[in-house]
Amino acid sequence: MSGNLYVVGLGFSGLAVARRAQVEGWTVAGSVTSEEKAARLRGEGVDAEVLSPESAKLGAATHVLSTVAPNATGDPVLPIVRAARPKWFGYLSTTGVYGDTGGGWVDETAVPNPGQARSRYRLAAEREWQALAREQGVPLDIFRLPAIYGPSRSALDQVQEGRAQCVDKPGQVFCRVHVEDIASAVLAAMKRKAGTVYNRSEEHTSELQSRQYLV
Repeated sequence: MSGNLYVVGLGFSGLAVARRAQVEGWTVAGSVTSEEKAARLRGEGVDAEVLSPESAKLGAATHVLSTVAPNATGDPVLPIVRAARPKWFGYLSTTGVYGDTGGGWVDETAVPNPGQARSRYRLAAEREWQALAREQGVPLDIFRLPAIYGPSRSALDQVQEGRAQCVDKPGQVFCRVHVEDIASAVLAAMKRKAGTVYNRSEEHTSELQSRQYLV
C-alpha cells in the first residue's frame, strides 16, 4: 500500500517518518517553518515547503500526519489542515496526557489525567483532531510517545556534550522510544487505518502497541 503522505512538521520525528515512507514507495511532502529550512530539505531529497492553505501538496494528500505541538490557544496548524481531505489523519502526542500515576502502569485504555499545562494542551489538541476526523468521516490515529531519542539525540551524545546527568533512584524506570520505531509504527498504522490510540515505547508488545511506565 502507498499513497500521498503529507507530514505537517518535518522535525526530528517527522523527518524519520517521511524518509521511511519514501523508502516504502510513498509520495511524500511536508512543512517546515521557514523557506530556508525548506530549501535545505529539498536539497536532501525531501519535498518541503512552508505550510499554507493554498498548498497543492497538502490538498493532494491521502494521508496527513501532524507532529506540531499545540500551545495555550490550541493547535496552530488545524485551521490550515482543515482544508485537506485525506483518507487518514495521524497525530503525534505524548504519554504526558496520562499525568502522574505514582509509578503505575498505563495502557491505551487508561483515562488521561494531565497535570502539566503542556500536557493539558496536548490532550485538548487530541480532541480537536478527533473532532476534525469525525467531521470528515476519516480515521485518526493518535500516537502517545515518551521521550524520543535517536541519531544525535542519545545518552551517549549527552555524555560527549557534557550534558549528561546521573540519576540514582532505586526502582526508577525510564520510558523512551527510538525515532525509527516511531516511523515504523506510523507506517504500519497508515496501512491499517484503525482510528485508535497507540502508546509506543521500547518495551513494545506488538508492532503498534506498547505499555508505558510513568513515574
